[in-house]
Amino acid sequence: MFVTYQKSGNLRGCIGTFAFENLGDTLQRYSIVAAVQDTRFNPMTTAELASDLRIEISLLSDFELIDHPMDWEVGKHGIEIEFTSPETRHTGKVFRGTYLPNVMPEQGWD
Repeated sequence: MFVTYQKSGNLRGCIGTFAFENLGDTLQRYSIVAAVQDTRFNPMTTAELASDLRIEISLLSDFELIDHPMDWEVGKHGIEIEFTSPETRHTGKVFRGTYLPNVMPEQGWD
């Protein structure tokens, strides 16, 4: 489950979890986390809640591993990417990113 905020059409926060938990508790927790703890953005203010704020809840299911990095379809599948870089491989630092199914079409990917 992921909670996404957009303000005036721009991403304002998006955080979620792949863990199976109580939906109500998870929705409540990640609604707050996405609003004030997404480190890519400053915490949202109460003034931002007044108008033009879009909130989207994504419930994800049917996860599967793929055999090839291009074995998915834009607009149909979401993807989770995990990798290490040559510069940080010795530290064990892992980079992760999640792209929800709707993100690629919204960003103009084809």
